[in-house]
Amino acid sequence: MANVELNKLVEILNYLLEHGASSTYDIYRNTRLSLATTYRYVKKAAGLGYVEVDDMFVDITIKGILLLAILGNEYAAYRLSRIIGFKDGVIKSFINVIRNYSNIIDVLNSTEIKSIKDILSLLLSLFNNNLINVVKYSINTLLEPLIAYLIINFIPGIKLPNGSKIVISNEGVIAIACSFKDEHCPYGKDSIYRNSNDGFVYRLMCRFDCIKRKYGIDDINININIGVNSHFNSVEIHFLNQARKC
Repeated sequence: MANVELNKLVEILNYLLEHGASSTYDIYRNTRLSLATTYRYVKKAAGLGYVEVDDMFVDITIKGILLLAILGNEYAAYRLSRIIGFKDGVIKSFINVIRNYSNIIDVLNSTEIKSIKDILSLLLSLFNNNLINVVKYSINTLLEPLIAYLIINFIPGIKLPNGSKIVISNEGVIAIACSFKDEHCPYGKDSIYRNSNDGFVYRLMCRFDCIKRKYGIDDINININIGVNSHFNSVEIHFLNQARKC
């Protein structure tokens, strides 16, 4: 981290994580940093996107919480799990994957992360900008619901009549936020796939096996009628172009 001593930056972020939005002077009074160093590193942290600064207060961002989680802060990982809405194991699995990259801090520094959905950009940079590789790596692992969630929120998709949301490719439904609620649903309220914030079940490369079992059918065709074919085509082409770039 050029021109930035990581331990000083982390001390500021740890304080903000524990105490919430604070003045720069309060950070100085409650850390081991000098006043000049505190002001300097708050400015550097803001430039890197780890904190937000207004006229009165400094507050940690999603990117700042993510940095602390990567560096082993368990409370930061817990905070991420609550913000995103998945179980702790899902978030810890994600943290462990990205932590294994030797230059992850440099990659994080150079990646703009203003919201949860921007984390997909970070993952793509670690997988040579290949979205399909991210999907194949994540399917049937603890990462699956998080990756499906990021894709649904990052790439334009289609909303089905029952409220479910899908992103499609030429291989079918690549990600789904499923609103299907049934007593026989294999991904009930305690499943790692269900998001506690919005109630959707997030899966990759969904084949709708639960619906097939429920109705005793071998296959399922999804007829999506948006009303304007060109609108549907533009959504599909956008994703396919994205996949080809990856």
